[in-house]
Amino acid sequence: MAIVALIPGFLAAYWVSRYGVVRAFLDVYLPVLLVFPDYFRFFMPGLPDPTMNQAAILPIAAGFFAKELRGWKFSTGDVLVLLFAYMCAYSEYRAKNYSEAQNLMFDMLTNVVLPYILTKGLVEAKGHRLEFAKRFVFLMTIVAFMMPYETKMTTVLIRIPLNPFFPGQGNWTPTGRWGLIRAAGPYGHAILAGIMMCVAYRFQRWLEWSGGWTGKVKLPGLTLPRGKFYTLAMLAGSILTLVKGPWVGAFAGGAIVMALKAKNRKAVGGALLGLLVCIGIPFFIWFWNWAGVGRANALTVSQETAAYRKELIEAYLSVAARHAMWGWGRAGWPKVGGFESTDNHYLLLALNHGLVALFFFFAIQFRLIARLIRFGLRRVRTDPSALLAFNLAGAIFVFLVSLATVYHGQQTVHLFFITAGWAEGLLCYRNSDGQPGGEAVALVPAPAHGFRRVVT
Repeated sequence: MAIVALIPGFLAAYWVSRYGVVRAFLDVYLPVLLVFPDYFRFFMPGLPDPTMNQAAILPIAAGFFAKELRGWKFSTGDVLVLLFAYMCAYSEYRAKNYSEAQNLMFDMLTNVVLPYILTKGLVEAKGHRLEFAKRFVFLMTIVAFMMPYETKMTTVLIRIPLNPFFPGQGNWTPTGRWGLIRAAGPYGHAILAGIMMCVAYRFQRWLEWSGGWTGKVKLPGLTLPRGKFYTLAMLAGSILTLVKGPWVGAFAGGAIVMALKAKNRKAVGGALLGLLVCIGIPFFIWFWNWAGVGRANALTVSQETAAYRKELIEAYLSVAARHAMWGWGRAGWPKVGGFESTDNHYLLLALNHGLVALFFFFAIQFRLIARLIRFGLRRVRTDPSALLAFNLAGAIFVFLVSLATVYHGQQTVHLFFITAGWAEGLLCYRNSDGQPGGEAVALVPAPAHGFRRVVT
């Protein structure tokens, strides 16, 4: 019955043939990726076992390479992404065998390389930034509206019709905090859902600031501007996940965005830098000492969690150092007792695939953040392309911080490389005026008030 996981693939192939690659990417791949779980697979002996979104992306990618590759602009980002994917697969081959490397390479292709390539080649290059962003936010709003059911019934709503087709798969245990169930949506774990929602919030803020939404949404007893409605939906979705790590990443990314778009950037940036030096460094020292008391001496659940993560790093550094360059392969490293989960993706990546893969992953993040900030600072702060660059940098910063507190899995992997592809497309496909190429049209920032004109 799990063969139903291949249905999105047939649907995507039909969409490509009937409506084109762009429409298949927006109408089939994005809904399947964002709304349906990534942990349901169709198991095929001797072959990689595809999920629904993996089945969907393959015919879309085939159509892209056949029809849309013309005009592709190669960049350093392309090389870094391809090398990251290759190094992960190569390390798996060294540590285990070809069969394991084949499975990982399929995941790297469909979860990393193809989402990056398609987003870079279809969104900015073809002038679909506005449509892509609005479709993404709309789909995440659907997920946000499903979350209250999960917090009440401890069941992911979208799983109810799918469970009979995938017996025994995706048995994620609901987690709680502060006496409440943390919503995970179709993403497996609440922290992963938190990352998804916080990144979607950054996309939505760009849409709202740039006037991407028009009209109003009428709710029972309340009418909201459409942009404000979607912003509140993303905010509510992130709150229902009850996750602290992504919230910290979201606040950090938001602070960077607000500083970059401020009227007096130098003053605000200097103030943030001063706060970082005067408050951030002492706070980090205090936090490290606070977490260093050990789990046995922790006074609160939060302190126990922080102590666990500190002990985790200390316990596994020596293990990672023994296979520093290429790692141990996925879950191939010797386990240290007392640590059931590896709640730090950078440590996990070093254990699995070594420092080479970790280097390329960091290089992708830091390079894009630096280039996006530089791109935006060269433009008027209210320019839609500058605002997009700032928000994409903030979104990548959400990943940078959050992944120090959780593993990188399920749809967060796809979303990171979709974000990277969008950012790389913004940097590559623009004319001499700095505006996006193709059919893209600069948006007009929404007025602060609803006046039609001002009489002076």
